[in-house]
Amino acid sequence: MPSVKRLCITATGATYDETKRHRLRRHREEYNRQEVEKRRLFGSGEEKRDWAEKVWDQPAPDTDKLASHYKKERAAKKFSASARALEGRAKRHDRIDAPYERMPLVLDFGAEALAGKAVVSGKKLVCGYPEGFHTTPLTFAFKAGEKVALLGDNGAGKSTLLATLTGTLAPLAGELFINEKVRFGF
Repeated sequence: MPSVKRLCITATGATYDETKRHRLRRHREEYNRQEVEKRRLFGSGEEKRDWAEKVWDQPAPDTDKLASHYKKERAAKKFSASARALEGRAKRHDRIDAPYERMPLVLDFGAEALAGKAVVSGKKLVCGYPEGFHTTPLTFAFKAGEKVALLGDNGAGKSTLLATLTGTLAPLAGELFINEKVRFGF
Protein backbone atom coordinates (compact mmCIF):
# COMPACT_ATOMS: atom_id res chain seq x y z
CA MET A 1 0.00 0.00 0.00
CA PRO A 2 1.57 3.37 -0.97
CA SER A 3 2.38 5.83 1.78
CA VAL A 4 -0.02 8.78 1.91
CA LYS A 5 1.11 12.10 3.33
CA ARG A 6 -1.57 14.13 5.02
CA LEU A 7 -1.57 17.89 5.24
CA CYS A 8 -2.79 19.23 8.56
CA ILE A 9 -4.35 22.68 8.21
CA THR A 10 -5.16 24.27 11.51
CA ALA A 11 -8.34 26.24 11.94
CA THR A 12 -8.03 29.95 12.47
CA GLY A 13 -7.39 30.70 16.10
CA ALA A 14 -5.92 27.29 16.98
CA THR A 15 -3.15 27.68 19.52
CA TYR A 16 0.17 25.88 19.43
CA ASP A 17 -0.91 23.54 22.25
CA GLU A 18 -4.18 22.66 20.47
CA THR A 19 -2.32 21.91 17.23
CA LYS A 20 0.23 19.81 19.09
CA ARG A 21 -2.50 17.82 20.89
CA HIS A 22 -4.29 17.28 17.56
CA ARG A 23 -1.11 15.97 15.89
CA LEU A 24 -0.37 13.67 18.83
CA ARG A 25 -3.93 12.31 18.77
CA ARG A 26 -3.70 11.68 14.98
CA HIS A 27 -0.31 9.99 15.38
CA ARG A 28 -1.69 7.77 18.16
CA GLU A 29 -4.72 6.81 16.00
CA GLU A 30 -2.54 5.96 12.98
CA TYR A 31 -0.16 3.94 15.15
CA ASN A 32 -3.07 2.01 16.70
CA ARG A 33 -4.50 1.25 13.22
CA GLN A 34 -1.08 -0.02 12.14
CA GLU A 35 -0.80 -2.27 15.20
CA VAL A 36 -4.31 -3.70 14.64
CA GLU A 37 -3.41 -4.49 11.01
CA LYS A 38 -0.13 -6.12 12.10
CA ARG A 39 -1.96 -8.34 14.61
CA ARG A 40 -4.50 -9.28 11.93
CA LEU A 41 -1.73 -10.22 9.46
CA PHE A 42 0.19 -12.27 12.03
CA GLY A 43 -3.05 -14.01 13.06
CA SER A 44 -3.86 -14.86 9.43
CA GLY A 45 -0.33 -16.21 8.99
CA GLU A 46 -0.72 -18.47 12.01
CA GLU A 47 -4.09 -19.66 10.70
CA LYS A 48 -2.50 -20.54 7.32
CA ARG A 49 0.27 -22.49 9.09
CA ASP A 50 -2.39 -24.42 11.05
CA TRP A 51 -4.19 -25.25 7.80
CA ALA A 52 -0.92 -26.49 6.30
CA GLU A 53 -0.54 -28.87 9.26
CA LYS A 54 -4.16 -30.05 9.08
CA VAL A 55 -3.88 -30.93 5.38
CA TRP A 56 -1.81 -34.00 6.27
CA ASP A 57 -4.41 -35.26 8.77
CA GLN A 58 -7.36 -35.20 6.36
CA PRO A 59 -8.29 -38.45 4.60
CA ALA A 60 -7.55 -38.70 0.87
CA PRO A 61 -10.69 -38.35 -1.32
CA ASP A 62 -9.51 -40.84 -3.96
CA THR A 63 -7.79 -44.19 -3.85
CA ASP A 64 -4.62 -43.11 -5.65
CA LYS A 65 -2.13 -42.67 -2.79
CA LEU A 66 0.52 -41.02 -4.99
CA ALA A 67 -1.90 -38.39 -6.30
CA SER A 68 -3.38 -37.73 -2.85
CA HIS A 69 0.12 -37.26 -1.35
CA TYR A 70 0.99 -34.86 -4.18
CA LYS A 71 -2.21 -32.86 -3.61
CA LYS A 72 -1.58 -32.66 0.16
CA GLU A 73 2.01 -31.59 -0.39
CA ARG A 74 0.98 -28.93 -2.89
CA ALA A 75 -1.72 -27.57 -0.54
CA ALA A 76 0.74 -27.52 2.40
CA LYS A 77 3.31 -25.60 0.31
CA LYS A 78 0.66 -23.17 -0.82
CA PHE A 79 -0.56 -22.49 2.74
CA SER A 80 3.02 -22.19 4.06
CA ALA A 81 3.98 -19.73 1.30
CA SER A 82 0.84 -17.71 1.98
CA ALA A 83 1.66 -17.64 5.72
CA ARG A 84 5.24 -16.46 5.02
CA ALA A 85 3.93 -13.72 2.73
CA LEU A 86 1.46 -12.50 5.37
CA GLU A 87 4.13 -12.46 8.07
CA GLY A 88 6.49 -10.58 5.75
CA ARG A 89 3.79 -7.97 5.13
CA ALA A 90 3.23 -7.66 8.87
CA LYS A 91 6.96 -7.10 9.50
CA ARG A 92 7.11 -4.39 6.82
CA HIS A 93 4.13 -2.69 8.44
CA ASP A 94 6.37 -0.77 10.89
CA ARG A 95 6.18 2.55 9.08
CA ILE A 96 4.81 4.59 11.98
CA ASP A 97 6.82 4.79 15.20
CA ALA A 98 5.10 4.55 18.54
CA PRO A 99 4.00 8.00 19.73
CA TYR A 100 6.33 9.55 22.26
CA GLU A 101 4.69 11.66 24.90
CA ARG A 102 6.91 13.77 27.09
CA MET A 103 6.09 14.26 30.69
CA PRO A 104 5.18 17.89 31.36
CA LEU A 105 8.07 19.96 32.68
CA VAL A 106 7.24 21.27 36.12
CA LEU A 107 9.69 23.69 37.69
CA ASP A 108 9.21 24.99 41.20
CA PHE A 109 11.29 28.07 41.87
CA GLY A 110 9.53 28.89 45.10
CA ALA A 111 8.02 32.00 43.51
CA GLU A 112 4.95 31.74 45.75
CA ALA A 113 6.98 32.94 48.75
CA LEU A 114 8.17 35.96 46.77
CA ALA A 115 4.87 36.76 45.04
CA GLY A 116 4.18 40.48 44.93
CA LYS A 117 7.53 41.40 46.54
CA ALA A 118 10.30 43.28 44.79
CA VAL A 119 13.07 40.77 44.09
CA VAL A 120 15.39 43.09 42.14
CA SER A 121 15.47 46.85 42.61
CA GLY A 122 17.76 49.73 41.96
CA LYS A 123 17.73 53.29 43.27
CA LYS A 124 19.70 55.89 41.28
CA LEU A 125 21.83 53.00 40.01
CA VAL A 126 24.66 53.93 37.63
CA CYS A 127 26.11 51.03 35.62
CA GLY A 128 29.22 51.09 33.49
CA TYR A 129 33.01 51.04 33.51
CA PRO A 130 35.17 53.23 35.77
CA GLU A 131 37.16 54.86 32.95
CA GLY A 132 34.60 54.77 30.19
CA PHE A 133 30.93 54.30 29.40
CA HIS A 134 28.30 54.66 32.12
CA THR A 135 24.51 54.86 32.16
CA THR A 136 22.37 57.64 33.50
CA PRO A 137 20.98 56.96 37.01
CA LEU A 138 18.28 54.27 36.89
CA THR A 139 15.51 53.61 39.40
CA PHE A 140 13.47 50.40 39.04
CA ALA A 141 11.83 47.52 40.91
CA PHE A 142 11.04 44.08 39.46
CA LYS A 143 8.53 41.92 41.29
CA ALA A 144 8.48 38.10 41.33
CA GLY A 145 6.83 36.68 38.23
CA GLU A 146 6.93 40.00 36.41
CA LYS A 147 8.08 40.00 32.78
CA VAL A 148 10.53 42.75 31.87
CA ALA A 149 11.77 43.88 28.46
CA LEU A 150 14.93 45.98 28.20
CA LEU A 151 14.59 48.33 25.25
CA GLY A 152 17.11 50.84 24.00
CA ASP A 153 19.36 51.89 21.15
CA ASN A 154 22.60 50.11 20.38
CA GLY A 155 25.18 51.13 22.97
CA ALA A 156 22.58 52.44 25.43
CA GLY A 157 23.76 50.06 28.20
CA LYS A 158 21.30 47.14 28.14
CA SER A 159 24.02 44.47 28.41
CA THR A 160 25.94 46.59 30.89
CA LEU A 161 22.85 46.76 33.14
CA LEU A 162 22.44 42.96 32.92
CA ALA A 163 26.14 42.47 33.72
CA THR A 164 25.71 44.70 36.77
CA LEU A 165 22.57 42.83 37.89
CA THR A 166 24.32 39.45 37.61
CA GLY A 167 27.37 40.67 39.53
CA THR A 168 29.83 40.63 36.63
CA LEU A 169 30.27 44.42 36.95
CA ALA A 170 30.10 46.41 40.17
CA PRO A 171 27.69 49.36 40.23
CA LEU A 172 29.41 52.75 39.91
CA ALA A 173 26.87 54.56 42.11
CA GLY A 174 23.47 54.11 43.70
CA GLU A 175 21.85 51.19 45.49
CA LEU A 176 21.17 47.70 44.10
CA PHE A 177 19.02 45.12 45.93
CA ILE A 178 18.77 41.50 44.76
CA ASN A 179 16.84 38.95 46.84
CA GLU A 180 19.04 36.01 47.90
CA LYS A 181 16.62 33.54 46.23
CA VAL A 182 17.10 35.10 42.79
CA ARG A 183 19.28 33.11 40.34
CA PHE A 184 20.19 34.74 37.03
CA GLY A 185 20.50 32.71 33.86
CA PHE A 186 22.23 35.44 31.81
